[in-house]
This record gives sequence, structure tokens and C-alpha cells, in this order.
Amino acid sequence: MERLLTPEFWQQYGQFVMTNWFIMVPLLLLAGVITWWLRGHLAKSEIAGLKAESGALRERLELAQAKEANEIGPAIAQLQKETADLKRQVAELQQKRPSEDLGPLEVTIESSATSVLGLAFANNDLKKLLSLPPKHEKKED
Repeated sequence: MERLLTPEFWQQYGQFVMTNWFIMVPLLLLAGVITWWLRGHLAKSEIAGLKAESGALRERLELAQAKEANEIGPAIAQLQKETADLKRQVAELQQKRPSEDLGPLEVTIESSATSVLGLAFANNDLKKLLSLPPKHEKKED
């Protein structure tokens, strides 16, 4: 190690390089080509890894969209139908028995309707979140 720090070593090494440039230039070019190839190879492997990750995320997105379309949408529609039926039944009860106070029942049904409406809005927000913007559409290679 001490030898590398001496001026004599660098003078001798400099003379060798200057007198044998025909050996050093091809070696430097070879080192440059190897470095260039290695950089390209590493970049390709990184790109392949990112494509695989993108494919996995796209598949998860499609599964989430399918699950949402098959399970959540129909459930919300069913809840909205049931809420409408309950409102209709309360209206019928009020007509049959106008003297009874159905206020707490109406409040409960309105609260349920508000919750279902909130769920529907959340579902729409989820659809927007899960949908791919046009610029990210899958391109065929």
C-alpha cells in the first residue's frame, strides 16, 4: 500500500502507460464496452421487474373491480329497495293509524336511507379510484 503512495511508483507507471499505449487503449476500450453492456443488462432486468410488478398490480385492480361489480353494487341496490319498501310501509301505517306517533320509526328509516346513500357515494368513489385513467390503458406490445 505504501508503494502506491510513492512518486517513483507513479513515474514508473506513467512511463509504462506512455510507452505501451497500444496495450492500454484496447484494455480501456474493453473495460468501457463491458461497463456499457453491464449497465444495459441491469437496466433491462430492472425494467422486466417493474413490468412484472405493474402486471401484478393491474391484475389486483381487475380483481377488485370485478368483486365490486359482482358484490357491492347489487348489495347497495338491494338495500335501496328495502329502504324504499320500509318508507312505503311507514306511509301506509300513517294512513291506517294517524293517531299513532311513528316519528322514531321514520327517523330510523331516514337514518338507514342516509347510510345507504352514503354507501352508494362511497361505492362510486371506489369505482373512480379503481378505474384506470385513459393514459394508463394496457398497450399491446
